[in-house]
Amino acid sequence: MAPTDKSSVRILALDDEPLMLEFLADTLGALGYTQVTTCSSGYRALSLLEAPGADIVLFDLKMPELDGLQFIRHLKGRDFIGSVVLVSGVDERIVQSSEQLVRSYGIDILGSISKPVHPEELDRVLAGWSPERNAPAPEAGSAYTAAEIRAAIAAGELVNFYQPKVDLATGELTGAEVLVRWRHPVNGLLSPSMFISTAEHHEIIEDLTVNVITQTLAQARLWKEAGLPLDLSVNVSTNWLSDLQFPDLVEDLARRVNIAPRHLLLEVSGGRLMEDIRAGLEILARLRLMGFGLSLDAFGASSLSLGQLRSIPFTELKVGRSLITGAWKNRNAGAALGSSMTLGQQLGVCVSAEGVETLEDWRFVKAAGCRLCQGFFVAPPMRAEELTEWLPVWRKRYLAELANDSGDA
Repeated sequence: MAPTDKSSVRILALDDEPLMLEFLADTLGALGYTQVTTCSSGYRALSLLEAPGADIVLFDLKMPELDGLQFIRHLKGRDFIGSVVLVSGVDERIVQSSEQLVRSYGIDILGSISKPVHPEELDRVLAGWSPERNAPAPEAGSAYTAAEIRAAIAAGELVNFYQPKVDLATGELTGAEVLVRWRHPVNGLLSPSMFISTAEHHEIIEDLTVNVITQTLAQARLWKEAGLPLDLSVNVSTNWLSDLQFPDLVEDLARRVNIAPRHLLLEVSGGRLMEDIRAGLEILARLRLMGFGLSLDAFGASSLSLGQLRSIPFTELKVGRSLITGAWKNRNAGAALGSSMTLGQQLGVCVSAEGVETLEDWRFVKAAGCRLCQGFFVAPPMRAEELTEWLPVWRKRYLAELANDSGDA
């Protein structure tokens, strides 16, 4: 992937200290970020985000008039689609809570920086941004009805993107997570957040899931024939966890394209299992009997107890990005990941990390013992044809930068 042109990135720096704003403006300019706007008022910053807007907002948590936590809430209320960086000198636990709050609102966070700010750290955090992180949403006021989604499925407008998953020990590509996108004829490429909830509410999610799995298995067959057998992960809506026919459906889809079940990993969340644990257990156990892999998504945020985890035949525990991104500098996050690794070892399953955004994240999860990882540090989600172009570039980069990396640098 081509590096981001720093001069094209729009940055808004918010701090109540004039000297800090001057320092940030000078430092960002020296780093190559020339489109920088500074502001000392949270309310003024919100108005600036309306026009011309910003790709990245850097802001302090401790400010008069409108503190950082209130500012985050206002960002959510205004449907901010950019990324944020917390720049603060407050206690680490407060920063942790603030980061979690940002993520709970669905706002993209690149990381946090402690004061005094070091140019190298600022450059490192900002380097994690790319245009793909904040793909434009449709025009304000547009809404997608159940009929439009059904028509999109019938017209083949829903397409799969693939985010590579690599082995931390060897750098080898092992598989990819499948992420559905809507190639809308008017509004461009839409993320799942724009249509999944409507699909679930109107019981279209079953057709949508079948569409995604069918495309996934067909692509797996193409890659297998090209000498690139990959394990592909598909997120399964919780609606399916009460449909006892689901395992037979998936098995039939795999049989049609002659793909072994072991190459398809079905990701589920733990919440819906609690509603009807018996039906969920039967469905998941049958899928495993058939040979399909099972992943517990967002492990660490799941409501499943230890006893329930032991009774469900998961083959992978996926640690969510909220516990990974930026956790290398957080002692508590290190302890949480260590506990996850211990549990994974006790259960005999693979522990995978998503949300690996930086070299420090990579080193952190590798040192913790995670087997697989994915995230923007490795690659963003991409079309199938882009993945085959990305692979040799990644292999060259891994050998040059990461193969002998002990994590001491």
